[in-house]
Amino acid sequence: SSVKAYNVTRNLLSMPEPPTAIFVTGYRMGYGVLTAIRDAGLAIGRDIAVTCFDRTEFIDLFRPAITVIEQPLDQMGQAAADLMLGRITRERAGPPERIQLNTRMLPADPVTR
Repeated sequence: SSVKAYNVTRNLLSMPEPPTAIFVTGYRMGYGVLTAIRDAGLAIGRDIAVTCFDRTEFIDLFRPAITVIEQPLDQMGQAAADLMLGRITRERAGPPERIQLNTRMLPADPVTR
């Protein structure tokens, strides 16, 4: 949740040697992390780097930009539905399948710290 991510981030930032980068795996957590960084008086791109999975509306509001890892959400949903229907109809019986989809990294400006 964003509240838990906020609290964990505030704890990380209060360490004697706080991190110079944080990797966030979900947009709800991203909101909490970014809010905690702001509330600590730190600047993204100057004091700390942030990388988030999935582009959301609020990510584009940050300047300098935040690095984003875009996942092919439509393809992920289609693959999951195909696998599920295949299991239901028994057309895809057998061991679990591994499906690998490509992601795309949208890099931000480097941290100047």
